[in-house]
Amino acid sequence: MPHQDSKSVFDISLQRLFYQDRTLLEGVYLQVTAGDKILINGKTGSGKTSLLHCLNLMNPLYEGEIRYHSKDIRQISPEHLRRQVMEVMQEPWLDGGSVLEVLQEPWSYRIHQQGRQEIYQTAGWRKRITELLEMMGLAEPILRASTSELSGGEKQRIAFVRVMQFDPQVMLLDEVSSALDQSTSEVIAQCLHQNWQNTIIAISHDPVWKNLWQHRWDISDQKVKT
Repeated sequence: MPHQDSKSVFDISLQRLFYQDRTLLEGVYLQVTAGDKILINGKTGSGKTSLLHCLNLMNPLYEGEIRYHSKDIRQISPEHLRRQVMEVMQEPWLDGGSVLEVLQEPWSYRIHQQGRQEIYQTAGWRKRITELLEMMGLAEPILRASTSELSGGEKQRIAFVRVMQFDPQVMLLDEVSSALDQSTSEVIAQCLHQNWQNTIIAISHDPVWKNLWQHRWDISDQKVKT
């Protein structure tokens, strides 16, 4: 069992991770500390996504315990956990309208209502969004563009900004680079590696990502090697 310390974000102790009657992983003992950049590697069907989705209660099919800041995640409401452990999807869905509207829309969710006070209408919010856009290699005028006009790479970067505006403690990334051209994938990887201080756990087969990430979880033969 991993040793817990004050910087521990996740302590993962799983006897078994499964799908229906199939065991995907067994004997998984892992620790994630604040600021870690972790890349999950393994063959298709090895359990990468199933393991990733355990961390935000999207996948309950495991025997054992996952603790987030020393508390069993099953004792945390999904909406509160997912406010701090947020996922960027492989193929982000951006509703119709402008990029600005897409970035404002999450503020209507109940979990973001507390202390909201129309924060997205403030100069401070607009400044933060502009900084995040620039971090992702995008310029402020893109806020006026329709989402239907965006390239695949632009949509993926807007999806990152939509999540990053909430400064989640952990970002989960499931093959977010798979549909991107190599140059865009490298821009995102470098940006996250150099400029994002919080924890990231990512699945990617992109060699750029593999070379940058400081920690690896290699999955094979139902085991996770670090």
